[in-house]
Amino acid sequence: MTDHLTNATYQVGQRWRSLGREPNEQPLLLINEISQHPRGGAIYHISLENIAVRSPQHAGGRLTAMSYLPVALQTLEHSGLTLHDTQPINPSYRESRQQWQAAFDAGNAAVYGNTVVAILQLIEKQLHGIANTPRA
Repeated sequence: MTDHLTNATYQVGQRWRSLGREPNEQPLLLINEISQHPRGGAIYHISLENIAVRSPQHAGGRLTAMSYLPVALQTLEHSGLTLHDTQPINPSYRESRQQWQAAFDAGNAAVYGNTVVAILQLIEKQLHGIANTPRA
């Protein structure tokens, strides 16, 4: 898919319904910003709502929203998205986005390229201290 088509399909302010990991989890993905990386193409700076990530650090044992995640086009294309509505951007994403950009520029951060379901599974494992280390 070309950048022109990408930008025609996915726009800032669009909120998309994504497949969840269980029936009670119906993530909403809000596109806050779209930037271009010279080697990696479009980076979508999103927020997620209506998630149900088990987390001992959060009230009620659940993380229900994330203000910032950087994702690639593949995430949007393979997460079973349906357009839900349009919303103003989530201003709380900006601080985390700046922190990510500094780490990214230093080579210490990346962009998620897997599905929303896979991203949520990974985050849940990280919150529970389960490392994804290769086995010998």
